Amino acid sequence: MSSALTVEKHMEHVISFFLFGPDISKREFFESVILTSDWCGFSAKRKVVMSILNESKILEGKERANFDLSMSKIMKYRNAFAHGEITQSQGTIFLKYFEGQARQQELTDDYWMQLEADFKDAHERAAGLLIKLGALNAAEQGAPPDSGDATHPLRG
Repeated sequence: MSSALTVEKHMEHVISFFLFGPDISKREFFESVILTSDWCGFSAKRKVVMSILNESKILEGKERANFDLSMSKIMKYRNAFAHGEITQSQGTIFLKYFEGQARQQELTDDYWMQLEADFKDAHERAAGLLIKLGALNAAEQGAPPDSGDATHPLRG
C-alpha cells in the first residue's frame, strides 16, 4: 500500500519540520535515524502529530478530529492489508485480518470506492497540514520540488 506509505511520509515531514524548521540536514538526520526506524511505526507517528496539533493549534476542533479520523482509517487499511490475507470463496474475494478480533471484509466495488475516497481525503488532509505548518506551499502540494528525492516534499 504505497499510498499509506506516502501518508506516513507526510506525517514524518510534519514532525521533522515542526521540530527543526527549514534545517534540512537536521530533518534528514532525524527522519532517517528516528522516524524511519522499525520502532517508530505509523501509530507512533500519528500520536506525535496529534501532540503537535495540540501544541501548535494548527488544526482545532472538528478539523483536528477529522484529521485524526482520516489517519486512523489509513492505519486500519494499512494494517489489514499488510498483516491480513486475501482469500476467495465461491467466487467472492475477502480480506481476512485481525483488528481486536478476527474480521473478514468482502472486497466489493463499493469497498474499493470507499478505500479510494478515504485515501484521497487523507492525502489532502496531510498535504494541507504541511501547507498550514509552512513546510509546503500550495503549488508544491501535488509535486515536491525537484531535489533528487521525489519522496521528500520539504526540500527547498
